[in-house]
Amino acid sequence: MHPDESGAEGAATQPESESLVRIFHRVNRLIPEEQSVVQALPDLPVADALKLMKEKGYSQLPVAAGGEVLGFFSYRSLALSLLRGDSLLSGLADLRVAEFLEGPAFVTIRTELSRLVEILDRDDAVVVGEESNLQAVVTPMDVLRYLMNVADAFVLLGEIELALRALIRQCVDDAALRQCIDHSLGHYADGERPERLEEFSFEDYISILRDGRNWPQFERVFGGTRSSLRAKLEPIREIRNSVFHFRRQELGVTVEEHEQLVLTRDWLLMRTRIYEAGRRERHAS
Repeated sequence: MHPDESGAEGAATQPESESLVRIFHRVNRLIPEEQSVVQALPDLPVADALKLMKEKGYSQLPVAAGGEVLGFFSYRSLALSLLRGDSLLSGLADLRVAEFLEGPAFVTIRTELSRLVEILDRDDAVVVGEESNLQAVVTPMDVLRYLMNVADAFVLLGEIELALRALIRQCVDDAALRQCIDHSLGHYADGERPERLEEFSFEDYISILRDGRNWPQFERVFGGTRSSLRAKLEPIREIRNSVFHFRRQELGVTVEEHEQLVLTRDWLLMRTRIYEAGRRERHAS
């Protein structure tokens, strides 16, 4: 029985207006809700732009005219223009860098990352070492790359599991889910069997999806065959167990495992988009 034939869509707990695709981490999730974009006109004096940037705590300003963004004015763009000699300022060659220094922040190799983030929220870089022993310079991008490397597997696994849960919820209502549970999760002891999707383990998702008695309810949304679905999900289960149970010396996954996570995540994103496109078409007809 397909979702539009069983009435499962109406029983879904997720509002129709809320896109399933929001499960996946995209740029829109990085933008603060209260953010107000300040734009500059092309003829804004540089001195006024620098004053505004200092007041707002910005490192750059978008420059727009006629409703079109022309580019960014930033400390970097100003410095590069001065370096090229494009500025009308005179006497720049006679100035020394000592006149433009800001006191550096120093950390050690044992400094906690939380403290480092606090410093980088204020400064563009920190010095690792001491005044007489410069070991390294760390920038916000260094921290971002490190944290992304550590967190990427967790983010991908989270998207995969949330997408599975959301798509299953679109296929079956509460009564049909209980029937799927009865078919596939009979190995649980009395009182321990999950009753809600949020209580499922990853193995539970695989069990109800690969069960031939349940498959007709999931086939249209997930596509392919039970075998192909199982081939996609079972490697993810092994990766998930290794990552969440910290079975390795290092955090993260291998290159091959990361590729497997990305492929499965992208496949689920596509299945989600296909489902939502079909839902829009049915509502429009």
